Amino acid sequence: MNVGSKIKQLRELRNYTQSYVATQLNISVSGYGKIERNENSYYTD
Repeated sequence: MNVGSKIKQLRELRNYTQSYVATQLNISVSGYGKIERNENSYYTD
């Protein structure tokens, strides 16, 4: 299971929408969708 799939699974377990999570993260819904689909790479320090 990749990271995006795991994030999606956790979001669905909590009955959160992509819009809700994107708002909480202060990113666009389309940007959040790309994270779940593993279309973006994000790095943290």
